[in-house]
Amino acid sequence: MKNIILMLFISCILTGCKEDDEFISKKQPYSGSELRTDGYYYKKENNEYMGFLCFYKDGCLLTMSGRDSSLELADNYIERVFVHNAFHKEKPLYWGLFLIQNNNQLKMEYYRGSNWGKEVYVKEGVILNDTTFKINTMYRIDGSNRQNQNYIYHFRQFSPKPDSTNNFIK
Repeated sequence: MKNIILMLFISCILTGCKEDDEFISKKQPYSGSELRTDGYYYKKENNEYMGFLCFYKDGCLLTMSGRDSSLELADNYIERVFVHNAFHKEKPLYWGLFLIQNNNQLKMEYYRGSNWGKEVYVKEGVILNDTTFKINTMYRIDGSNRQNQNYIYHFRQFSPKPDSTNNFIK
């Protein structure tokens, strides 16, 4: 028993015993018109649609992984996996918050998995119009791992959208 405790202690020292990150921002209802909330946003890379994001009036953000060769296939994926299947409601790694500052500055905080648990990352960008925004920067909530990005997201009207009810965003 002493050996097990000693091994756990050493393992914690070597791995840093990192606790899960938490959001800095607080959930704020969104009543603006800078971004549409009646569908999802996507980015297009190498003729594939990916990076699906849903913004909600309650201030929540749903990040949906996946990639498809057409928007129709993306619609089917989102409906099949996120509308008709509620597994994402039990997993923090799909959820986050978004804020809009100065009418065109977008900030998203969202959970992302790691070897040590869940980490919170931030993406910041500029809203170009209510159906398009550009992400310029991504970094960990503690400011580390900063990366320049150049992703343009476009809006697609979609209904029914996945529900924003979850156990992780208070």
